[in-house]
Amino acid sequence: MIICEGKSGLQYNLSTLLKSGGEGEIYDIIGKPNLVAKLYKTGKTNQEKEFKLLKMVSDPPDKNMLSQIAWPQEVLYKSGSFVGFIMQKLKINEDLNVIYEYGSSAKYQHMLWENRIIIAENLCIVLEAIHHNDHICGDLNPKNISVDPNTGYVVFLDTDSYHIQDGNKIYRCDVGIPEYLPVEVQKKMRGGFTLANVNPSPFSKDTDNFALAIHIFQLLMNGVHPFACAIMAGHSSVTAPQPNDNIEKGVFPFMQNIPGIKIPVFAPEIGILPANIQTLFGKAFISGHTSPNARPKPQEWRIALKTLRQNLKNCSQVSYHQYDNNLPVCPWCKADKAFNDLLNKNYSSPQQTLFRQTPIRPNVTPIITHKSVQSGQRNSNKGIPKITIGAVAVVIIIAIVLIARNAQIPPPENVRLGTQGTTEVTIHWNSAGSDLNYNVYWNTYNNPSSAIVIGNPTGGTSTNITGLTSGTTYYFWVVSVRNGRESPKSNSVTFTASAQVVNSVTVSPSTVTVQRGQTRQFTATVTGTGNPSQFVTWTVTGGGSGTSISNTGLLRIAANDNATRLTIQATSTANNRISGTATVTVSAASVASQNSLTGTSWEFINQNDNNNRYRLSFSGTNNVTFSIHNRDASRQLETHNGTYSLQGNSLTVVINYPEGRVTDVFTYTSQTNIVNNQNRSIVYRPR
Repeated sequence: MIICEGKSGLQYNLSTLLKSGGEGEIYDIIGKPNLVAKLYKTGKTNQEKEFKLLKMVSDPPDKNMLSQIAWPQEVLYKSGSFVGFIMQKLKINEDLNVIYEYGSSAKYQHMLWENRIIIAENLCIVLEAIHHNDHICGDLNPKNISVDPNTGYVVFLDTDSYHIQDGNKIYRCDVGIPEYLPVEVQKKMRGGFTLANVNPSPFSKDTDNFALAIHIFQLLMNGVHPFACAIMAGHSSVTAPQPNDNIEKGVFPFMQNIPGIKIPVFAPEIGILPANIQTLFGKAFISGHTSPNARPKPQEWRIALKTLRQNLKNCSQVSYHQYDNNLPVCPWCKADKAFNDLLNKNYSSPQQTLFRQTPIRPNVTPIITHKSVQSGQRNSNKGIPKITIGAVAVVIIIAIVLIARNAQIPPPENVRLGTQGTTEVTIHWNSAGSDLNYNVYWNTYNNPSSAIVIGNPTGGTSTNITGLTSGTTYYFWVVSVRNGRESPKSNSVTFTASAQVVNSVTVSPSTVTVQRGQTRQFTATVTGTGNPSQFVTWTVTGGGSGTSISNTGLLRIAANDNATRLTIQATSTANNRISGTATVTVSAASVASQNSLTGTSWEFINQNDNNNRYRLSFSGTNNVTFSIHNRDASRQLETHNGTYSLQGNSLTVVINYPEGRVTDVFTYTSQTNIVNNQNRSIVYRPR
């Protein structure tokens, strides 16, 4: 047993060794089944790491996320020396890279595309929580992310290597895999510099967003790295660049044409993805090459992925194939066929030659003789029909006509835009033949080779395309179709859906009081032109760690939050420079709802029939019942049998008191639950 002390002074008794790695060892903790301890090996501790962990302990992500992030919760010491830290015990399953492996030997080759999308969404949720506290992962490689293949639950590991900032002090991340590091990081590692010594540290939220986009791409695209490529036939002298080479050069083969380079054979074309997803990848890998801030943030991906997941259909041929509802055929069947054809081609290489069973006789040269058939002689080739030159000619002509008819399918001409809306457009073209149908292709980049077909072939010369994304530029091509064969693509036409212009974001309610321990739902309205997206990012400031607001605008105030005022902010995802705010006044938690009763006054009226007559006045809530007593409250007044109820929140009572009995104080007792309801006095008011 190893005994350690926490920074808080608590003692931890470490027992079973669970795992050992290059940097440290993981131990169970006696009496704390939900926690584990990581002890660093000799030579792996220093003051920098200690202070980094202390900062992480003091500034954790949302507590609801700590079951998804191996975040330090206590720094450990042994005999006064720093040795490691405590973290939550998390279920470790499969590394992320195992999930998106492709091929017949892949462990999860039959995982539904829907489930891969869910995993991608969950990656976004965890990274969003980390970034919310301004922390940066840095080394976001797939072996640092664990996935439960049965639920899609993801866990981020090795957080002690993260890039952490404390004021002006940066505790750097000094590890990383080149295939997941963007150009701005790779360039700084030239000239012998490493992540451990380059200054300043190159990591940022933008570098995390780059790695996130790679993981999403691999989950959606058969495990293919977005910067992977292959060599085209006839370019054997060209060496395929490695992914990290393409990252540094800004070459994204799925959206850019590079001579001699193509995407891997088992990779589907990027056109199988909806336009908004393609646009996000373009921002991550093309625009982001020169402008890192252009890379989509986790919440942008999460929204787009959820929409994709909700618009899937199942393949009619393979039960575990799913694809975008707008595609006419299953892209995974095509990718699987290409991959299997490649394997079969590789296996059809020349076979070994075996001995013949009969002895080989050397130096025996066959002699071929020709003997003409004389008139009247029988041809020895019985049963072989004669083929005349004329018959051969007819067959050849027919074949040429058929080949030419299929080979020379003319593309339509004069492809042009028709009626244009904010998110829809009509495409027109001239007929290229009465026996032809037409397919329309689209892309968000001027790249016809990766364009995707829209719907099924049409026999007309126009089509209306709806559901386009505001602010996105689309390229369209039309091809002629005959017997399932297509012509070359036509000229392209370009259409830009009306850009979303966000003018304002309004949060409702704008001011409100919420008690500690309670929740309040907020809504946001985004106004502008071009039908701007109503999606917003919610944040709350001014509260403690237990106070939070959900992605849907539900505010939850911690019962122990001492804040008196909070600011709710909703930021447009279409334009993150536009936001709206609301002010929340935090009040103390209320006790159970209580009624009220107050005796406002009493006064002597006169004497009548040997009785003194008094008038008593009361106010309070309408449902309060009560009784009235004399000064000492020892016995109820003879003329007041039973109880009284306020009417309209007030009541005036005239009572008789026996002559000769003097009183100067009346008291009253409520039969309803109110505060301080026993023997309250009514103030005397003379006539």
